Amino acid sequence: MNKVKRPPIARSVGIPKTVHAKVRAIRLLTEEINEIVVHLGTRASHSRDTYTRIALEHKVNQRGRLLNSLLEQDLAKHRALVREIKGENGGNTH
Repeated sequence: MNKVKRPPIARSVGIPKTVHAKVRAIRLLTEEINEIVVHLGTRASHSRDTYTRIALEHKVNQRGRLLNSLLEQDLAKHRALVREIKGENGGNTH
């Protein structure tokens, strides 16, 4: 798994306040989730990587909370982002 230095938004604590910041955070989390899923599926030994699975679950839950928060703020952006995520993941949103 390649370690890429993330922008500060990915390391911030709590839920971002603005719609733009939430959309950026959701996109970053989606990218990280996809990287972890690929990592877990590459080798049999990685499929038993408990701490990576815990991190994946944490990121998926965090993305879900951000999506719910975005739903309350801006329905149009939420729908567009969910369509974008579904297109990448083949239908899984959270």
